[in-house]
Amino acid sequence: RKCMKLLPAIFDKINTLAHTTERIGLFTIIVLGESIVAVVGGVSDREWTPMAIAIALLGLSIAFSFWWMYFDTVDESPLTAMKQGNMRTALTWLYSHLPLAIGLTATGVGVEKMINGLEHDSSSSEKTLFCVAVALCMLILSNLHWTSCQLGQTKCKRILTFYRLGAAAFILSLAFASSFLSSLVIITLVAIACTIQIALDIFNTCG
Repeated sequence: RKCMKLLPAIFDKINTLAHTTERIGLFTIIVLGESIVAVVGGVSDREWTPMAIAIALLGLSIAFSFWWMYFDTVDESPLTAMKQGNMRTALTWLYSHLPLAIGLTATGVGVEKMINGLEHDSSSSEKTLFCVAVALCMLILSNLHWTSCQLGQTKCKRILTFYRLGAAAFILSLAFASSFLSSLVIITLVAIACTIQIALDIFNTCG
């Protein structure tokens, strides 16, 4: 009888775990959507000059790159780890989404600030904020990929973790040189770095 009474609670926990990755994915999509809204808002409040359009498109390409890098490596491995009792690694994967959300939000704000500062080039602090935000996203994505591999995810190779770290280091170097580079140059280089990550994902995906 005691076992029968415990069954509903057990099924509820299993059902909750079954939707963990789905709910976290939906949360990430919402945050990415807010980043895109910030970019669109920055363009809508000003004249559509070629430079403004270029920065907006580059900002959107960065957001879409993050979408690719995140969802291309998501699977059910965290759920499997939780069911097997490997809570430490699974919770590392889970709680890494908080700094990722912060980084994605700050990236959208950074792009909006850079669009709004086109008449007079964005301040060094705004450009530094943008670079640090994107670098933070890269660092967290590298951690998520590594953790997924630790949990048994086999779709992509572990080397992608180090590609993310390399991109983060490159983007942080742009932050240190932000006073010497224009907003357009910085966002172009960041967008290129993100696009390269997608190309590396495609070439390193296991068949």
